[in-house]
Amino acid sequence: MGVFFRSENLDLVTEDGWRELQALGVRTVVDLRQPVEREQAKYEAPRWITLESVDHDGLVDHPDFWSARRCTTCRTWSNCPNAQQMCSV
Repeated sequence: MGVFFRSENLDLVTEDGWRELQALGVRTVVDLRQPVEREQAKYEAPRWITLESVDHDGLVDHPDFWSARRCTTCRTWSNCPNAQQMCSV
């Protein structure tokens, strides 16, 4: 059985914080940020941490997926013919 912890920003974890995570049994960090965001990381994980990176947005393989803006009038994402401008519905 495992436990899941979520972090807003590992750049803010202190040495004491890493020790506390180790004491709690944390052994793996799964980084869900985009590759560009990961390149900006300022933290260095201790050697006992396994780092895994997952681009959950899929922007590397499917860069157009999130490009459509949601129409604020008809509330659709991409079905509105005016979604890139704004719908007149």
